[in-house]
Amino acid sequence: MKKELFRTEIRSVEISVGWSILLSLFFLGFSPVSLFFYIFLILAHEIGHAFMCRIFHIPVHAIEINITGGKCYHSGYATDFQSTVISWGGVIFQGVILAVAGIVYYFLNWYNVSEENIFYFPVLYVLIILNIFLIVINILPVKNYDGVQAWRIFSYFKIPFKFKKLQRKNKSLKNKNNVIDIKNYLQYKNQIDGIFDSIQQEGWESLSAEDKLKLEEAREGVKRIAPKK
Repeated sequence: MKKELFRTEIRSVEISVGWSILLSLFFLGFSPVSLFFYIFLILAHEIGHAFMCRIFHIPVHAIEINITGGKCYHSGYATDFQSTVISWGGVIFQGVILAVAGIVYYFLNWYNVSEENIFYFPVLYVLIILNIFLIVINILPVKNYDGVQAWRIFSYFKIPFKFKKLQRKNKSLKNKNNVIDIKNYLQYKNQIDGIFDSIQQEGWESLSAEDKLKLEEAREGVKRIAPKK
């Protein structure tokens, strides 16, 4: 007996569907059409991850699908920023399917298609309701789900904003007598060091080459303008 229900290879990526996927028939109303759409939905999610990997030239080797979901296997080094974008790939593809399914469902109702139609239930239940449920589950910031890494995307918008705000503050280090104020200097130095450390932890990809250079110059400048004791 084969280990998988189905196995194929597309563009050097091995795709396999495990036998456990048949257990999903219990919550799909024992509908083969619904099962097909459910497999399609999980596959689309994993293809979303694979697509983002290809954008960053990260090799993808295999995609596995089973009752609990799917896995996209890739190799090579991915930065924290790249891993974050890859994590969003799955739900983005699901979102596209949700939009298309919503349009199809609208036209099914427009033409008064009977609920007994073979495609009515799969479109409504699998590609819309179950799809929304899986999107919500996947973006939860819980271990083994995409949300753990995906929500880090906001940190890459926050760092440049904090740095630009700090650049403006740099102009007010001196007091009315054009002498560097020790209190302002220490506050500025601590903020520079704090942002530098946070960028080291979260990755440099969020900054442009110009901002990286400015940040390094700012840190060196802190040493040069230090008030004399």
